[in-house]
Amino acid sequence: MLGSGIIIALLGWAVFAPVVSQPWATVPMLMAMGVYGGVALLTLDKRGPIGRGLCLSFASLCAAALIQLVPLPAGVVGLLSPTTAIHAEGLAAASAFRPLSIDPEATSVGLVCVLSLGLFFAGAMRHMTDGNARGVAGGLIGLGSIVAGVGIAESSRLWTGVYEVMGLPLPPDSTPLGPFSSKNHYVAWMLMTLALALGYLCDILEHRASPRHTDEASSAEAGPQITRIALVLSAVVAMAVSLVQTRSRAGILGLGLAVVTMSILLLRRSQTTRAGLLLAIPLLLLPLTGIAITGLQPIVSRFDTDSWSTMHGRLPLWNQA
Repeated sequence: MLGSGIIIALLGWAVFAPVVSQPWATVPMLMAMGVYGGVALLTLDKRGPIGRGLCLSFASLCAAALIQLVPLPAGVVGLLSPTTAIHAEGLAAASAFRPLSIDPEATSVGLVCVLSLGLFFAGAMRHMTDGNARGVAGGLIGLGSIVAGVGIAESSRLWTGVYEVMGLPLPPDSTPLGPFSSKNHYVAWMLMTLALALGYLCDILEHRASPRHTDEASSAEAGPQITRIALVLSAVVAMAVSLVQTRSRAGILGLGLAVVTMSILLLRRSQTTRAGLLLAIPLLLLPLTGIAITGLQPIVSRFDTDSWSTMHGRLPLWNQA
């Protein structure tokens, strides 16, 4: 239980840290995450699978960052990365050796972030037994409902927003939403948390509909289970509405994909088609609820554009990169 609370506290810290975007807020957070992950890996029994593929991905990313920080002869850097040589002319033109990174300091910061978050991920996975996973999921749903409430209030113009209330300067070239410095960041975080919440809700509904429980046990558990279902369903609806209110095309499409995926899994896992439909229909109504509250015309206008062929201007940028 203590481990789950620490995980939720650190994730909540990470959610609200971008509001200030200062080293005094982010550096202690990264240190705490790294320390927790290291301690969990060393002290916890091998309860939860960490995932060899994901660990190899983290290791590969760290290796790529380290390679960019190794000083190489200027001629080799010019051959491998001409852009680095161009940007480094005013900084280290006289140096015979320079790293591949255009900004070694920023690359070093990114490497520290990946190491800290990678350790935190591995330690959290080691903590994940079935019971602990449900506890972490429940805590994240509570955190998601808070963030959703803030986002709905801001999108509905019920208040001016976190940044204006705290008197913080607005991020350059970005539209903040809630505690995040960018609306896109808000959408990405909310979509991941909402998918987890949908899985948690499906687990509760399956448990409730399972014929393995006796009538006596079901009667004894009916009150607490119905209360929990109502609370989780309310949080899921709030998160779905906050996501749709951002009018993010990627977020709305991601929500639809998550709902369809969960519904298919429910239909496949249910013993009868009727039971699966009874569980899946509420999930399918989530995007419709968000659209009904936000309004159909604003959503249609976001998707009704001629720039789909260029991925809304992104394809030229990707080609240049």
